[in-house]
Order: sequence, then C-alpha cells, then structure tokens
Amino acid sequence: MQVDMSDLRWPISISYGEAISRIQDGLFAEFWRLPREVYHRLIDDTLAWIEAQPEGRNTIEHLQPYLVVELFRIPDIF
Repeated sequence: MQVDMSDLRWPISISYGEAISRIQDGLFAEFWRLPREVYHRLIDDTLAWIEAQPEGRNTIEHLQPYLVVELFRIPDIF
C-alpha cells in the first residue's frame, strides 16, 4: 500500500537561541519526568555547547522533518 506524503513538508529554520529558549520555557514533551537537578544540568551543558559554536545563539539550524510510518501485524493467537 502506498501513502501519498507529497504534501507533508514543513521545513523550518530556527536559531539555537530560540530553540534553547523554548526548551527553557518548557515547550517540549510535557510528560517527561526529569529531576530538576538533571534538567538544569542538561540545560547548562547545552548552553555551553551552543556558546562554543562559531555563531553561538545566532547559529541557524535548517530542519526538514519527515514522516516514517511503520506497520506491525500481530497474528491472531486466539
């Protein structure tokens, strides 16, 4: 079976600064349960990595998302 995905294009460009701001504001998987100290350590490590980039927070990442669909069939066992 073929699925038409020709209209599933939503490229986006985002700066590292905007991306880390969204993460700091909690605009990510709200159901993740991370201890606060782990969350803050991850943010600090990510900020250090961002600042080490040549353009720092102004670095632009061009994203081209795509969709992967996997189908699993479980045989009837009853």
